[in-house]
Amino acid sequence: MGVFFYARALRKAPFAPIICRMAKENDVIIASGELSALGSKKPSKTRRVLGLIGEILMLGVFTLVLSVSGQITYNYTRYSTFFVNGMSMYPTLNQDVYRIDSTGKREDKSDSAIYDWGNFDKSNYTYYCDYGMFDAKGFKLENLQRFDVLVTYFKDDMILGSDGKYTPKTKANSGTEPDLKIKRLIALPGETFRFDSLGDLYVKDSSGQFVLIEQSFLEDDATVKSQTVSPNSKTGTWDSLAGETLGPDEYFVCGDNRRKGGSTDSRSKGPVPGEAIQGRAVTIIGRCSFKYYSAESSEYHPVWNSYIMPWNLRWL
Repeated sequence: MGVFFYARALRKAPFAPIICRMAKENDVIIASGELSALGSKKPSKTRRVLGLIGEILMLGVFTLVLSVSGQITYNYTRYSTFFVNGMSMYPTLNQDVYRIDSTGKREDKSDSAIYDWGNFDKSNYTYYCDYGMFDAKGFKLENLQRFDVLVTYFKDDMILGSDGKYTPKTKANSGTEPDLKIKRLIALPGETFRFDSLGDLYVKDSSGQFVLIEQSFLEDDATVKSQTVSPNSKTGTWDSLAGETLGPDEYFVCGDNRRKGGSTDSRSKGPVPGEAIQGRAVTIIGRCSFKYYSAESSEYHPVWNSYIMPWNLRWL
């Protein structure tokens, strides 16, 4: 700043030309708003244009880095990760699942046997399964839509407090800590719905008529869909053929694997309260390895080299 004000004073002084001629070659002054050495030529127009372009590019890179880092920070505070250690959402999730047995042999799915793998609880087997992100803080219950994929607890995983609200059980208050489940939202609070004998979904509209709702995510297999109304699919007073009306804070969730025993969900556990829903699944971003040791011990590790590139993410 001292050089700047000194230079401006020199330029306005009547004897400025004399002083400038006396200045040494390596002295630096400010001329016409540019920093230059005394005696040097004024930068050419081309150099000035290139310099301006360089400044714009550097500013763009800085803005991009700042935006990306801010977005990443925001994402990691808003989103949480999940892994799918079971086949209840097949064929939507774990489409390419495989497992390694205790001898190191790889076992891939056959056309139908994959439905029957169930939870990945075969001891000393390593399963390679889907790994994704869910919106844990930004979602709102009132914004949920039919067929959203949710990360949730069941009602019996929760404790009803004196304030009338549910909170997840913990080891401290129940001796066990329930696992989160991933299911598809089928019916919303206050709706009356039913499944027919083929597993098709009907929801009562404002005129009181049941309207068919297409379930495009299901495999077009009558055997698979018909399992929706198998005897072990009912709970309490829910009658899948006659229809059931949900309460003001009840959400009916199902797995996409509708074969008998393929998914434990609201058909046997009942609707889930709003407090049980922990987030909405957003995307599958890669694979992870999951190994089951016992009911009290298991572990998973993201497989970093199998992460999906941003332009090829599987959105849910």
